[in-house]
Amino acid sequence: MERRLAIAGAIVLLLSAVVVVQMLDPQFEERTPPEVDFSEPPNEVAADAAEQFEYVDYAYRVDVKYNGSDGWRQLVVTQVDHTQRAYRSVGPGGEDETVIYGTTTTAFVRPTAGEEWSVVGKPELVYPVKRLTQPIFVGRIRADKANIVSEGRSTVTIRVDVNPMKIEGGLPGNASIVVNKDTGMIESVHVAYEPPEMETRYLRLKVTEKGTNVARPEAIGLSLSEAFWDLLRGPLFRIDWLI
Repeated sequence: MERRLAIAGAIVLLLSAVVVVQMLDPQFEERTPPEVDFSEPPNEVAADAAEQFEYVDYAYRVDVKYNGSDGWRQLVVTQVDHTQRAYRSVGPGGEDETVIYGTTTTAFVRPTAGEEWSVVGKPELVYPVKRLTQPIFVGRIRADKANIVSEGRSTVTIRVDVNPMKIEGGLPGNASIVVNKDTGMIESVHVAYEPPEMETRYLRLKVTEKGTNVARPEAIGLSLSEAFWDLLRGPLFRIDWLI
């Protein structure tokens, strides 16, 4: 009898340990991004600078302009916190419209200002969501021929004959990429792209912050749905096929 109780107790302890480990959200250790060597060819410089987005905590904004005379209109503003493994993104309407906050296990969506946050378990919305946390096709830049169009003491501007943005990335275009020579990070990307049977349109990505911290919104409380997905998506095992 005592032996059975001991075995049962060990099993309970083991399962409890698995649950605790699964539901822990450890931070990434500090990772060092690839060095940007400005003596390399322009395409390598631009690609290495774009690759920084996969390592550093930062925020960016993407705007669109439908013709040369229009003003810029916001498409998306995204904060990326690789350290905490979380992101926050808002669409064209800004804070008044849809806001998404995502972690490695769950995404939370608030449709409009004043509405409740809802838990969404779809894997395509949980961190890292590569189309949001890395908005640039790094390989597309690296494979292209590029040239330096201007260079100053603090920045270099590189032109590539491809559309490197994941927004409208299936459409042909070209881009000017401004790289900060001190940090090795991209400051902005200006894209001209060609929709079928339409006039040229323009995209502009601007990095608005470095060292961004994405905090969990205060209005989000712990829910059974979040706990469920947290249990299924942890460091020991991950299950996405239930969606």
